[in-house]
Amino acid sequence: MVIYIDVLVFLNTLINCLLLLGAGALRRIRLGKIRLLFSSLFGGFFSLMLLLPDMGKLFSVLIKAFGAVIMTLIAFGFENARAFLRSLGSVLFVSFSFAGVMFAVYLVFRPEKMTLNNGAVYFDISVRAFVICAVVCYLFIKLFVFLLKRYSSDNTLCTVSIEMNSKTVVLKGLADSGNSLTDVFTNKPVTTVEKSAVKRITENANENRFGVVPVKTALGTGILKTVRADKMTVYYDGKKYEIASPVIALSDESLSDGEYGALINPMIFEFGSKKDETVKNNK
Repeated sequence: MVIYIDVLVFLNTLINCLLLLGAGALRRIRLGKIRLLFSSLFGGFFSLMLLLPDMGKLFSVLIKAFGAVIMTLIAFGFENARAFLRSLGSVLFVSFSFAGVMFAVYLVFRPEKMTLNNGAVYFDISVRAFVICAVVCYLFIKLFVFLLKRYSSDNTLCTVSIEMNSKTVVLKGLADSGNSLTDVFTNKPVTTVEKSAVKRITENANENRFGVVPVKTALGTGILKTVRADKMTVYYDGKKYEIASPVIALSDESLSDGEYGALINPMIFEFGSKKDETVKNNK
């Protein structure tokens, strides 16, 4: 079968884009468009390995894992070792799941217009069929992420109440073990919230409450404005935690698709006073 390099690179770039979106959904991280594009393109050109002689299954897996490490670094960045390993694990899980399905299809049906070699895949199909397959893959990933969130969200989502100047806002939060954001001056864990969600309690706050914190995420590096609230109460895992003078980072961008409005560093539970009473998260 004749293999066209441009089709091979384009096909695998699109496939990698879908796989990275799936990995990002597993990590509950919205990938930056530029990072997603360059990571997918790297994976697309990495697929040129298909043109090389068969290197054997073990070596193919190792090479595929190496490519996944580079793609993960490009797409997710490197915040810390734990966060990176979680991102890498998500990429490997989604990639090997896809590779397993493709290998099964290849073994069972032996399609004449499909080539699988050294961890790369090539389909000699029409543009119309390719677009249909891409849409089906995207919908499958969306369904998978929806089911994952539905049956696992109770383990990580919590209810957050922030008090400041005798005003209170209540919102959903996500306790993410990959989040290690801390205040460089007080060394306190920082809770990131959507700026619009706490505008009502921060708009007339005294200037001495505000500060900044450097951040490094999958979207890149930068600085977030912070505000020191009076108290924050977190209802998490059946317990109630009260944190005095919490540091709140204000994000101009949405943290999720409406699922939560606060991103919590789990270390904050060690700084807060835990109540013995059992409290259920608000649904």
